[in-house]
Amino acid sequence: MNPINFIFGFLPSILWLSFYLREDVKPEPKKLILIVFTLGFISTLPALFFEYLALHFISIFNLSENIFNFLKFFFAVALIEEFFKFFVVAIFIFDNPEFEESVDGMIYMITSGLGFAAAENLLISLKIVSLPEVLEVSILRFLGATFVHALSCGIFGYFLARYYFKTKRKIQLLFGLISATILHGIYNFSIISIKMTWQIIFPVFILLFSFVLVSFLFKRLKEN
Repeated sequence: MNPINFIFGFLPSILWLSFYLREDVKPEPKKLILIVFTLGFISTLPALFFEYLALHFISIFNLSENIFNFLKFFFAVALIEEFFKFFVVAIFIFDNPEFEESVDGMIYMITSGLGFAAAENLLISLKIVSLPEVLEVSILRFLGATFVHALSCGIFGYFLARYYFKTKRKIQLLFGLISATILHGIYNFSIISIKMTWQIIFPVFILLFSFVLVSFLFKRLKEN
């Protein structure tokens, strides 16, 4: 493995993780953050397996391109990925004594999501040979795909925090999964739908709106 590919595969996730960890007034143990990040990274393996099965299933039907892409990006990709990023937190963090304040729900979900994104980035980076291309892809994924993983998990993390620390109603987890899936799916679908340069405005708007929303949700949890 070329060290350059390795570095730029992880760099977008590390930068966003460093940014969002600053939202935590009482920082989580670095060891725990590293474990959750690593488990998020590893969770790409079962996610890819189930994505393959889901894509194989929907390809059996004679669907139009638009319907196929809708099912692919919302259900075969976004739903499965958001579930496994949450699964990491639910299995490893729930009932952990360090999971003690509402904002932790968003922090750990974002950490898991960025670990997942790092695995995606690395797989893509390994297919590229030249340094300029590696750098270009790294920047684009920092601004796009990696950012989406952080934002969707941030939104999911808000509902997770409400479930765990406030209501104990599992409907909150369902709201989180649906919200994260919708954001992830809309972004992916909007990217492949771009035909002209000006149409990049829509995915950019999605990112900016979601960024503001996640910032607001962090503030809300800190106040409550």
